[in-house]
Amino acid sequence: METGGGAPLTKSSEAVEGDFVEDRLRGNEAFRRGNYEAAASYYSEALEKIRLAKTELPTQDRYPWSLEEVLIRCNRALVFLRLASAAALPNVGSNRFEEDACTAEHESEEATPCSLWQRAAEDASVALDLITDFEDEGESERVTELRVKALYRRMVANKGQNNFADAAKDAEALAKIRPEYRSEAELLAQRAAAESERAKQEALQKLKEVGNSFLSLFGVSIDNFQTKRNPDGTYSVSYCPKS
Repeated sequence: METGGGAPLTKSSEAVEGDFVEDRLRGNEAFRRGNYEAAASYYSEALEKIRLAKTELPTQDRYPWSLEEVLIRCNRALVFLRLASAAALPNVGSNRFEEDACTAEHESEEATPCSLWQRAAEDASVALDLITDFEDEGESERVTELRVKALYRRMVANKGQNNFADAAKDAEALAKIRPEYRSEAELLAQRAAAESERAKQEALQKLKEVGNSFLSLFGVSIDNFQTKRNPDGTYSVSYCPKS
């Protein structure tokens, strides 16, 4: 949990500095107590105040505020991860959520594990985008630490959504900064490859079912065709009439 500090805020923004800092500190305290809903609310209020303040500042004066936004978004991402983990507890033991669990529109306002993981990933992504804008300022040790936090939290959020391809990319980026994440990157790359192959096989099975339905009109079936996997991962199809 980031507690603040670092670059001072510009003089033109001092009037509202205390407001969002107070929200951030309240969010930190709520997090320490395990009151994650309250922590998320405080962080959201702080982010809204920062957003409004940044619109009043010239671009060259926004850097300290953007750094504060990165800090708070990393904190809120962690809150969403904790809430997602708690919400997912009833599903422990199942290998996967339903296929549409992370894509279906929910009319209920009740947060689901997938919606919380998505929100965590979104906060981490915004933080990383802001960090990219810091390149002109030079990347300090503090900014590198925030980059690691944002990448790690987005990686966890992507894993929670069974999005292993993106999780593997985040892990690879982490490993380039912190070598201790190399084994995690390799494991996720393997998982991503396995998920990709599973998806291909499922797609082929569905195509086979549709094909049989159509080809039966002509007295043939998909079994009259053979598929062969090519070295590059694609597939070729050939017709083999049955005697």
